[in-house]
Amino acid sequence: MTSSSTKCLVAFVTRDIEMNAIFYGNRRLARKFIENGQEVDFVGLEGADQEAVSTITEGAAALTLGARRVRQQILDLSRYFRTRQPDVIFASGFNESLACVLASWLAKRRPTIVARVHIVASVYLRDQKSFFDRHLSKRLMAWAFRPPVKVVAVSADAARDFEQLLSFVRGSVAVVYDPVLDDLPRPARRWTHPWLENKALRLVLAAGVLVPRKGFTTLIRAFAKLAPDNPNLRLLIAGEGPQRNELEALIDDLGLRQSIELPGFIPNPDLPYYRADLFALSSVYEGLGNVIVEALAAGCPVVSTDCPVGPAEILEGGRLGELVPIGDADAMAAAIYRALQAPVPAKALKTRARDFHVDIVWPAMATLAGIETSPSRWAQPSRSSS
Repeated sequence: MTSSSTKCLVAFVTRDIEMNAIFYGNRRLARKFIENGQEVDFVGLEGADQEAVSTITEGAAALTLGARRVRQQILDLSRYFRTRQPDVIFASGFNESLACVLASWLAKRRPTIVARVHIVASVYLRDQKSFFDRHLSKRLMAWAFRPPVKVVAVSADAARDFEQLLSFVRGSVAVVYDPVLDDLPRPARRWTHPWLENKALRLVLAAGVLVPRKGFTTLIRAFAKLAPDNPNLRLLIAGEGPQRNELEALIDDLGLRQSIELPGFIPNPDLPYYRADLFALSSVYEGLGNVIVEALAAGCPVVSTDCPVGPAEILEGGRLGELVPIGDADAMAAAIYRALQAPVPAKALKTRARDFHVDIVWPAMATLAGIETSPSRWAQPSRSSS
């Protein structure tokens, strides 16, 4: 195992360096590695958002390869491996992980590669354009993600799905949650809205990219069932995406323009969990559901679809928040009503959220990389993450 005092180089490889859940988690891990004596690179295969680059952990470097084609990404990564000589690679995404494996062979260097599974592998393959693409992707994944490559999933269900899909031995894919939380000072809230200041209103919050897999049409229809008898109820759906026009048309058709708003993208620190009476997740599938953890950390009750994978695991099978069938607006409406009437105690929600703190997650990730760590400030998580 690499000593914690060794100046090894840890690289986080993603398609782009941009403000999203993976970047936030990598940034938290990077800070811990730097505190532990390691050097850190953020590597974007295609590009980088300058706002994200400006917030990268002090002491870390950002590199973009500007390669959009897979072949060029592999060539550029191999060049990076030869010049920077990273010791550990954390690759997020199937394509990114595969590029790292192939580049390491081309460069004739063998860093420790940790392939991180953030989404459901079976769904990823199902969404490929053709049978040939699905078959080729599956064969490449089965070849690339065997030892010495280390595979880690962000939830137990995602790990089991990956193992079954590729006929891997059960338990061969590690489970380490995303580091959703840290103790850094929160920046001053910049995003405001009149509904946040009106204490007479009850607020349901949702967040995510405006795409069909987030199930926002179901959530809007569920809200429509509650609105007539709950005139003080409001719904904010934070996010941006290609489904905006469709969702706005649905809101208009249901006559809910005064009760539902799509305010666009709200920066992660500004999402008003602190003010929401309930957080609703209506997705068709997730990799984990970091927004649920953020809500729990704020003591905000949660209702979620029982989608693959993550929500049931985070909410402990429904003990910490009701789970409803995917696409069932009636069930979603009923669950929202019950949660507003009898919310789960905030203390229980916050206790569960601690399992996703970087001080719990980072030692496990460092161990996978072969790096010794200092003891965590939190001796034990609330329960096992596996």
